[in-house]
Amino acid sequence: RFWMRGTGTPGAEIIVQKNGDHGTIYARVYVDAYGDWLACINKPLPPGAFKFGAKQVIDGAESLYSQNITVTVVDALPAPILDSHANGEQIAPVTLLNGRGFPGATVYVYKSGDPNNPFGSAVVNRDGYWDMFTKPLPLGRFRMGARQMLPSNTGSWMSEVNFDVVNA
Repeated sequence: RFWMRGTGTPGAEIIVQKNGDHGTIYARVYVDAYGDWLACINKPLPPGAFKFGAKQVIDGAESLYSQNITVTVVDALPAPILDSHANGEQIAPVTLLNGRGFPGATVYVYKSGDPNNPFGSAVVNRDGYWDMFTKPLPLGRFRMGARQMLPSNTGSWMSEVNFDVVNA
């Protein structure tokens, strides 16, 4: 699974396809009001290099395909992505975290340096998103790490983030 992003005409439908495989749609999304789009490619691909392009559709009229991007698929589980909070933010002791990961994997969050006691976990849904409420976090500076796991594979650690845990 991987993510593609681009720009287009607000409201246009974006169709992402693999070069040479124009019968299979790998993602279908819409351009937001700011002219941006983000698509998750969830279809399984074997290890190797693949070229993808995107076209936009407005009122049934299709554009030409974009310039191809090359994606190299490896047999590895990447680190999860945290979308809900930025490094240095203040958060409550029990807080809602959300982000992106590999569909079906379980994301675990930990206090950095203590990988044996997770402060929360969530299963990534089929669209590549997860969310969880943490167990109560200690007040003060909290350095958090996370990784995702499948029964057969453990992903790498995401970049650590620092939070200031305060009573809200």
